[in-house]
Amino acid sequence: FLACYLTSDFMALSFQKKLIENVIDAYKSGKSLADDSTFTGIRAPKKSAAAATIYTRMQGMMGWTEFDMKMKDDFIYFSGITHDADTCFAFINQLRQQQSVKGFPGEVLPSTAFYFSRQGITDWVSLLSYGNAQGQSVPARTSEVQNRDKEFSRYLMENAGQDLVACLFQREDTLQGAAAVLSLSVADVTEAERMLRALVNAASADEGRRNPRITFCYTADKAYPVYRLPQTTLFTQLSSFVESASELYAAFYAGRLLLAPDEDSLSDYILRLDKGEVLDSAVTYKAGMSNLSDSYHFMLMADFEHLFRQVEKQVCFVPDFFVRNAEFFRNFILFAQFTCADEVAYPTIVLKYKAD
Repeated sequence: FLACYLTSDFMALSFQKKLIENVIDAYKSGKSLADDSTFTGIRAPKKSAAAATIYTRMQGMMGWTEFDMKMKDDFIYFSGITHDADTCFAFINQLRQQQSVKGFPGEVLPSTAFYFSRQGITDWVSLLSYGNAQGQSVPARTSEVQNRDKEFSRYLMENAGQDLVACLFQREDTLQGAAAVLSLSVADVTEAERMLRALVNAASADEGRRNPRITFCYTADKAYPVYRLPQTTLFTQLSSFVESASELYAAFYAGRLLLAPDEDSLSDYILRLDKGEVLDSAVTYKAGMSNLSDSYHFMLMADFEHLFRQVEKQVCFVPDFFVRNAEFFRNFILFAQFTCADEVAYPTIVLKYKAD
């Protein structure tokens, strides 16, 4: 049934009776968003026509944000602005500390990728502080694991470049579920690999006896060393994928450092890119990128139909709202982008309908 509340000023409609009851309580008590100084501060006169104006806030990501919505063909566009600099919105705040990156990462993503994110990492301290705060809830985060996290964090601060790409993609064997890989630009590959080998060799003898510390991924032309690092939670902190504390596998490919929670993910990733099977040539990917800025602080793409099947790989940057309404959103591909300037964040969201 459809619940309705009618006054002389407005009418509220909802399929959820509880929400209408909340509206009634707020109206009668006089305690509504109209009295929220943060909310009223973002409301501004419209400068251009829009199909609708939507106000939203996402806990842990950003405060009250005003979006103008427009629709065209198979796309729904949301252009937003948020001035909120509250310290509790750590995601936006750590983005403000970074410099923007340019270009899109399709050439370093497998063609079967259904989720990816990319962001600038010019301020490692801010990024790692945010990741460390997010990782406090990991059950297996022992003092030993924390020490390893710190040691590898120092390694990344010394060797990684200025951008970070995380992706989920379908493996060659689809029965195995999705693979997860983190890709970072590297300033000096030779020095970075030398230091990584030293970290691997410093692992305890017991760890070395269980499994070899260095194996190889073989392509048609080359053998790439794959390094097995001790148990760490850093992969989760950097990628936003919810993984239990695990061994970390690393390899260098095409001038970038690759990290994954299992060896097969790294091998599958390298083999696909070596064959030229990259997302850059996908029509849907190109269509989504054409609506975004070439310069940004953070962006992501998520094919909801595939993402909702990955129960074991929850993605922190996809709000629960989309998950709660999965039956509707599984028909869309999400493209989102955050750009920051003068302490103001400009989020852009594009939803592309997957027509049959």
